[in-house]
Amino acid sequence: MENIGGIFLVFLNVVTPVFILVVIGYFVGPRLKIDARSLSRTAYFVFIPAFVFNIISEAKIDSELALQMLSFILVAQIAVALPAPVQGNYSRFRADCNVWQCW
Repeated sequence: MENIGGIFLVFLNVVTPVFILVVIGYFVGPRLKIDARSLSRTAYFVFIPAFVFNIISEAKIDSELALQMLSFILVAQIAVALPAPVQGNYSRFRADCNVWQCW
């Protein structure tokens, strides 16, 4: 029963405001004659980055978890960077192909 209460709170706090905004946009949008493309570009380039920045800046991350995350990022970057010179040398000697065709 505890899980259902959590699902209800998520629905109430996350999904319901989105549906309310969709309904408002459905009824108000045609009356204001706003271009949907300009709204979507504004949301994509302004509102979403602002929202993500707000969420990340307010997140409370334990120092151990932050160290694990940074370690994973470092290992992933090294794992991607190590084969790059080999691929570069291989592509240089085969001028008839680009990166995607050589493999």
